[in-house]
Amino acid sequence: MTVKNLSQNEQIENVTFQALAHPTRRTIIRITQSRGQGVSYTELLTELGLSTGKLNYHLEQLKGVLEKNSSGYYILTPFGKKTVEHLNLIEQRTTSDDERYVRIAALSQKGSLQP
Repeated sequence: MTVKNLSQNEQIENVTFQALAHPTRRTIIRITQSRGQGVSYTELLTELGLSTGKLNYHLEQLKGVLEKNSSGYYILTPFGKKTVEHLNLIEQRTTSDDERYVRIAALSQKGSLQP
């Protein structure tokens, strides 16, 4: 199935899960969420300890989730805020009863390529 054949909901799901697929991107989203006025590139670079190339890559992957405000700080877009809500729901609704299934999923994904 090509991107052109995806429904709007499928495109939203793909974009959301791609944004959340890498732990570094989830951390960038969380840092940005925690700073009401936004976060600078330098702050992200320092806090994450990444090379500029890696940070640039992850910021590129987060376009549409993050944007720069008029001061040049990264902030969550309205879609980015919804992405955070999805992340929060997963955290809130996952219980100790789910641990076994999370372990099974983690083991099955262990050999897969990381984004």
